[in-house]
Amino acid sequence: MTAKTVYTPLGSLVLNDHENHIVDLSWNAEHFHEQQSPVLEHAAEEIEAYFNQDLTKFTVPTAFKTGTAFQQKVWQAIAEIPFGETVTYGELAKDLGTSPRALGTACGKNPVPLIIPCHRVVGDDGKLTGYSGGDGTLTKRVLLGFEKQAKHEHLNLMLWRELREAIPQKPFYFMRHGETDYNKNLILQGGLIDSSINETGQQQAVKAGKRIAEVFNPSVVWHSELQRTKQTMEGVLSQMPEKQCEIDNHFGLNERSFGLFDGKSADELPGLFHYYQCSPEGETWLKVVSRIAVALEDILNKSDETPLIVAHGAVARCMGDLLGAWPQDHRFQNCEAWYVEPPKDGTTTSPWQGKQIHEGGL
Repeated sequence: MTAKTVYTPLGSLVLNDHENHIVDLSWNAEHFHEQQSPVLEHAAEEIEAYFNQDLTKFTVPTAFKTGTAFQQKVWQAIAEIPFGETVTYGELAKDLGTSPRALGTACGKNPVPLIIPCHRVVGDDGKLTGYSGGDGTLTKRVLLGFEKQAKHEHLNLMLWRELREAIPQKPFYFMRHGETDYNKNLILQGGLIDSSINETGQQQAVKAGKRIAEVFNPSVVWHSELQRTKQTMEGVLSQMPEKQCEIDNHFGLNERSFGLFDGKSADELPGLFHYYQCSPEGETWLKVVSRIAVALEDILNKSDETPLIVAHGAVARCMGDLLGAWPQDHRFQNCEAWYVEPPKDGTTTSPWQGKQIHEGGL
């Protein structure tokens, strides 16, 4: 078999070609493949067109090297479900003369998700009961929402607007942590690397604390579970020694896991790999934005006073996409701080407003 990795807004896909047919599609697989074949190029082009809203039915040939005769019959039936529509397990099971449970098991073993659209099979009550691709039911929900809205807006814009709805309409302050040796040496430090801020980072935190004290005195401070944010928070609060603060941490604020690229320097990244969108063995952009939305909902619901949130660079970028409070291409400096407030039009889906209060650095 030959294999090719394709990058999408929902993670990286590894396609496997056997005798000019796609026989397997693995989501967020651990290795990169750049092999070439006509069917792999055909599949890559169609997947790109699908996410660009230019394709509603895949024509790339598929074949099954695994599965029972019954499972293959289910997969063939799923392939005929039209773009933007759904079928319940009960309806499809009745058509195929089987039980919903047996059909669900077959769906879960689909070797070519997305191209064979098992995300279009839902529970009898409309619930998303499971999905074998990407981030599970989260990816399934996004794909279904995208297909229903595809003629109107891009997948990410649809998702971000939907996720904003649950976030309480309360302001907060956001700051990136101080410099670490990883930052200094341009090395990725994901959520599994618990690095400390260096001397420069400590100085940046003190400087940021002086600036923040001019703007407001936080009564509530949240940081990630990683010590570089805790150390930064302590440096900031050292400039407010008389202030009593409620301090807590939240897993949802942790740095993104960069999977295979945690601990790698920038010049070691593959030339075609945009590591903020795809992360084999790590977290997809979708996963991080979604957990940040949950964290903000939790933090703002628990905070009576305006909180200061100290987190990470990738968290800042994902939060920028989620809220629209700063430009999408804005790269936060160490200890850069912003004031973020809800939309002025009072709607829950409009972009939030952000104002930089400290540019960061020294």
